[in-house]
Amino acid sequence: RRMYLALPLVTTEGTVVVRVSRSVQTINGALGKVYTWVALGGLVIAILAAILSYWVAKHISRPLEEMRRGALRFAAGNFDHKLTIPSSSELAQLAETLNKVAMQLNERISTITKQRNELEAVLTAMVEGLIAIDENEQIININRAAGKLLGIDPDTAGGRSIQEVILNPEFQNFVLHTLSSPANI
Repeated sequence: RRMYLALPLVTTEGTVVVRVSRSVQTINGALGKVYTWVALGGLVIAILAAILSYWVAKHISRPLEEMRRGALRFAAGNFDHKLTIPSSSELAQLAETLNKVAMQLNERISTITKQRNELEAVLTAMVEGLIAIDENEQIININRAAGKLLGIDPDTAGGRSIQEVILNPEFQNFVLHTLSSPANI
């Protein structure tokens, strides 16, 4: 029921034993208060750590979310919007790279569109019939003159099989022979 502590005390006159005692109930009460303060302190520290973690996570994820939205805009073909450069060096490099990729994609798409328009203008202006077919006998392109000559609509023929669009067996054999000849390999 009591706790005792005895310590030797060395003096110039000799050694004396000092002994003290305290009731266990008093010690447990004091320890209970200490445990309560430690628990409250730990809880406060845990809450502060959670708040700080939430703030840091938001601070980091906000630029990432903005980059994700920007990448989705780029994927949709909107290359005019540029990503803002965040303060973090790693995220800044990523944003700069995404902006460069968007600029390069915009330039390439513009070039391809210009080339396609030029090709379309040449094909439309030709009086000769022209049909472009891939190795799977699918129509890649057909100009108006060929459509008029063969009696087919050039706008609906693209991407379809030559056998499906042109029902002339001699023409189909000609295409098959041309595609299978060694000169085309």
